[in-house]
This record gives sequence, structure tokens and C-alpha cells, in this order.
Amino acid sequence: MSEKNDNRDRLMRHLKEAHTRYTTELLQIPGVHGVGIGFKEVGGKRTEEIVLIVRVDKKQPRERIDPKELIPRELVFYSEFAEDEVRVETDVQERRRPVTYPHIADGDLENRVRPIPGGYSIGEHLGSGGTLGGWVWDNVTEQTVLLSNNHVLGATAGSDVTQPSEGDGATWPADHFADVVRTGTLDATIAAPADGDDISLSIEGIGPAVYEVAEATLGMQVEKSGQTTEHTRGTVTMVSYASYHYGSTNDFEVTTDTPGTRFAYYGDSGSLIVERNHPEDQSWKRVVGLLWGGDPNEENAYAHQIEDVFEDLDLTTVCAGVIEAIVSEFFSEYAESTVPERIVAAPLSHVMKRRRFFHGIGRDFERQLMQSPAGREIVDAIHTDRVAIVNFLRNREGLRALAAIAGPLLKNAVTTDDLLERRITKDDLQRVERALKIAERTEPDMRRSLRLADKLLHEAEGGSLHRILKGK
Repeated sequence: MSEKNDNRDRLMRHLKEAHTRYTTELLQIPGVHGVGIGFKEVGGKRTEEIVLIVRVDKKQPRERIDPKELIPRELVFYSEFAEDEVRVETDVQERRRPVTYPHIADGDLENRVRPIPGGYSIGEHLGSGGTLGGWVWDNVTEQTVLLSNNHVLGATAGSDVTQPSEGDGATWPADHFADVVRTGTLDATIAAPADGDDISLSIEGIGPAVYEVAEATLGMQVEKSGQTTEHTRGTVTMVSYASYHYGSTNDFEVTTDTPGTRFAYYGDSGSLIVERNHPEDQSWKRVVGLLWGGDPNEENAYAHQIEDVFEDLDLTTVCAGVIEAIVSEFFSEYAESTVPERIVAAPLSHVMKRRRFFHGIGRDFERQLMQSPAGREIVDAIHTDRVAIVNFLRNREGLRALAAIAGPLLKNAVTTDDLLERRITKDDLQRVERALKIAERTEPDMRRSLRLADKLLHEAEGGSLHRILKGK
């Protein structure tokens, strides 16, 4: 790590510690409405210096302010990360208080579309509207669901959702396409589609989603698609933002990269914010935030960290959820009679017991694969080809082909060792070859993963995967 990066990391640790120590105290000062970590401003211009930002309704000359209400120019404290006193600079910035961005009728993404990618207009029946952020996986109900804001879709389970919103001309009930599942403590709500064919695993103008998530970091270049301002680009200019919107103290701010144009506006609530360039040049982009509002007089937006939303609602990416759920079903179908009694006796329902138990086997199988070069190559290929694999699994023909491969391999398997020790037969190889032919026709990008699997199985023919992975 370079000295410059090391110094920045040290500064960020101190700033986050100061944020934790002083945010509640600072927000009690009259006129203060937000605290975060971001870039200092001089003469209204953003600099590269990183400080603790204190947002106020109106800046006043220091001599006019009650000494008890003065915001210190720097905060001094003893840090758990340093032996000496730490000094953290503050920057008082005048801003209007953030507002949510529910529906106004504007933009091409207010139109009706089927299937529905992220970025398009949606709304609660007889309620407000906003943007469908994208499609994610619900770990609780084990299904693909859409993600948007609570203030867009409400919080009542079973509420009807239309696309577009009724403010954008939806006809009831013809345009009803989903039903609210639940909300969390943050400004986020998920809804399940009535018809799986309405799902489009992408974000309009951005590409495949949601296949990976990451933390929004200071200075990150990002983009979003929303039903009003559509596809826009910006930079993360503040993190750890505490405005207590739905109780959050860990939001972030994005400022447009094109002065004079907005990053977001009314109607864009619910949009997903994504990192502009994947650090490993993958075909998808990492989702970092769920947009909930901004200052309409500025060119900014505020968002929850997507990892906080996922934790709050128990969500994961579609690829992780779909693959794990299918593996779970394979295991549970072929090993139902051998589930240990201690699992059956757990307080959950029998079905959920089996699923959670076999999810664990799937994760352990991946961990064991990662212990050998051949296994790592397989796992890397699966992660690289995740978009193609999910599409293949969502295709009935592809799903049947993989089920034909996995079924015999997983039959009577209760532990990872059971799977790894099973003898590979000519019939196993023929099933893989049939799947390869289907992939050549339907999802050619998946060929790498299947060819690697085919190679591994051929090397194991007559023996076991365990022998190949151990280099024997």
C-alpha cells in the first residue's frame, strides 16, 4: 500500500470514529440537520480535502452564534487507533434539508413495459409512485422480488403494485403486476411479481443487475437510471451521512458530474445506484445504493448503502439466490429421507429445515473446491459467468439439463464428502455433454463453466471428484 493510501485510510478511520462519537451531539445543535464524511468546500467549491461535514440550514458569522451552539473547527479526542490525541477538521456547509423524491410525471421511463427492467415507473395502487430499482433475491420467501422505497410502495404486505404508476397512466387492474411482500426499518420495500415472465434482470441503460453489490466509497464514480431523470452519472461526495432518514446514520450523497443537470429528481426514488466501472471488468456492474431523495435545488441525491438494505430485509443478489435455491432443491429432493434428526427437530418448518441444512452443504462444497487449483478454476468460472448461468437456470430447458446432471450426483448425499466421494460414470459425462449442446445454442457465455466441469468429470471418470481435487 502506498504512503498516500495509508494516510487516507488512517484519516478515514479517525473520521469514522469522530462521526460515531460526535454525531448525536452535533445534531442537537439548532439548525444542524446532517453529519457525514466528505470533501471540504472553500468558497462554495469542492476540494480534495476529506473532513467531517456538518450540514446546517443557514450559516451565520461565528460572532452571532451562542458560544454553546458553536460548531468547533476541529474535534480533538483520544483514538483507539492512535497513541496521541487525534484532531479531525470539520466543515460547516449550508444546505436545504433533504426531501424524498416520489412521483412526478416526466421522462420516457414512465411508459408501460414488459418484461420490466430496473429504472422504470412503478407505484402503489391508489398511492404514490417512483422507480423500480431492480430485481433481487428474498432469502425469506426464496423468490425473485423487486426493490424500491417504502415511501414509493408503502409498507402493507399484499398491497397492489402497478407498472407504470397510476400517476403515469396505469390502468387498474390491467397494469397490476406485483404485490408488496414486506418493508424493513430503512426506506426500502420489496414486492413479488405475479408473473415471473415480467422480470427483466437488468437496469435500463446500465446492464445486467443485480448480480453483485459493494460499498459506496468516497470519490466513487457512479450512475443510476430513474423514471424522471433517466440515466445520469455522478460522484460519491459524502459517506456515513447521518440525517436519520428512517433512522439511518450510514447513507451517502452523490453529486452530478455534469453541472447544471440533476443526478436525480422527483420520481427517481427507488432507483439503484451502481458503480460505473466494475473493478474486474465484468459484464455487470456492482450495485452500491438505494436512492431515496435529495435537495431539489442542488444537483445531488441521497441513498442508503445497498449492503445495509440487504441486511435489513435479508436479501441477496439474484445469482446467489437462484443458484443456492436450485442447489438446495436438488439436495432436498434426493436426500430428504436422510436429513439428521437434530435438523428435523429444529423449531422451523420441515421444509425450511431441509433448505437451510442443504444450503450449508452447498456453501461447504464451494469452500472445499477452493482448496485445489482445479476447484478454484471451476468456482472462478461460475462467478465470472454468473449472468449466463442465471439466464440458463431461468430457462426451462437449461434447468432440466442441469437437474439431470445434479440429480444423480446428489442422490443420497448428506455431506460434502458424500458428493466428492461419489464415483463418476459414463452416464454422468453424457449428461454434461447434452447440457453443453443446449448452452451452445441458448447461453454461449456459459460454455466456459460447463467445459471446465466436463474436463473435471472426465478426469474423474471411474473415480471420484475428491481424488481429482486432491491431485491423486
